[in-house]
Amino acid sequence: MTSQHQRSLDLFKDLALAWNDAGIRWALLGRHAPDHRFDDDIDVVIDPEMFGKARRLLEQVVEQRGAQIVQVFRHEHQAFAAVIAQGHAQELGFVSIDMSPEFRYDGKVLQTGAELLQERKLSDNSWLWLPNDDAAFAHYLLKSAAKNRFNDEGRAYFNSLTVDPFEATKTALDSKAAAQIQAWLSSEAELDRDQMRRSYSHRYPATWSSRWVELKRFWLRARQPTGLYVAITGPDGVGKSTVSQKVFGLTKPCFRAVETSHLSVRTTAMKTTPPVQAPYTKKARGGLGSLLKLVVLVLRFHRLYWRWVWPHLRKHGLFWSDRHFGDFVADPERFRVRLPLSVRRLSWNLLPHPDLTFVLVAKPETIQSRCSEVSLDQTQSQLARYEAMVTYSKSLVRVPADQTADQVAYAVTAVIISRLADRQRARGWI
Repeated sequence: MTSQHQRSLDLFKDLALAWNDAGIRWALLGRHAPDHRFDDDIDVVIDPEMFGKARRLLEQVVEQRGAQIVQVFRHEHQAFAAVIAQGHAQELGFVSIDMSPEFRYDGKVLQTGAELLQERKLSDNSWLWLPNDDAAFAHYLLKSAAKNRFNDEGRAYFNSLTVDPFEATKTALDSKAAAQIQAWLSSEAELDRDQMRRSYSHRYPATWSSRWVELKRFWLRARQPTGLYVAITGPDGVGKSTVSQKVFGLTKPCFRAVETSHLSVRTTAMKTTPPVQAPYTKKARGGLGSLLKLVVLVLRFHRLYWRWVWPHLRKHGLFWSDRHFGDFVADPERFRVRLPLSVRRLSWNLLPHPDLTFVLVAKPETIQSRCSEVSLDQTQSQLARYEAMVTYSKSLVRVPADQTADQVAYAVTAVIISRLADRQRARGWI
């Protein structure tokens, strides 16, 4: 099995060689050493005048390697993180190539591309370009100060650069910050983070220009969210919960965070799952009670979407629903309602739908071996209705669940990756 480091290194080396052959000026940002591991996040700065060409070459290299760009996050003005999926099934891996023509944070320009690329140097491997030590020190210092993140790895990196830390920090921030950094690097003294934050905020204050840049970025994020809304459903005992957990692990690099719900209830913040009641043993509601239940469910699912799902999609997140309104359509006994299928389908059309809904199905005998709490007749009836529901929309995907949980999770993940890649190709780079 190929390691994530090797997959990322092979792709990045091909990309670097393509950039070098095309005469594109670029450099790797962040910590680097001879034994540096390229795992899942690679930051590079590109000459602003060559940025478009560099981006097109990235697309070509990805296509030549049989990989796919599945997401593009615009994390700063003109700064993009392209998430690339490589391999398949057990060997599926992801790497994020973060490309920027400058170094911005919260809309503020901290270093220009010209500053980062001035007197760049070629590493010993003859294909990797690095900023000069002064630019590298300033970049990592400003990044650490902006995020208020100073740790032992950063200390070791600062000390590996051949610069005068006092003068370099004084130039990037001020003399008070310089004294703090010099003491921290030379004697491992405690760093006054508040002072570092004050020095950074004073040197790089928020301006109307930076706020306007951030506002435009937020508008683009709202107009074309990069998150994904997914639901998983199917008969009782088909294996939804186990598959869901495995899919989370496989697709994690594609998203910034994961939120979950069960039907219309957000479950992310819950420490334990609420106990599941047996709805089939209870008496069904009458006509009026069924209509009231329908109205309540429609309102609850709208609340779930606008309160939790939509904001999460704008933040590059995955929102995953264990069961959704489709269960109300396919399995009315679970909700103890007596409503015609036409009414249930009409109500389904009144809601914002997930981008993908996976309908897990399996042989009745397989489901019964996993969950005997539901009778065989009930399982067969559920299966027939869920099979019929798959035809309602192209966003509903039938997934055979007779295989192992790992195999089912790989199949679900493949559909998610394909959907993300298709969406990215249709949208292009924002």
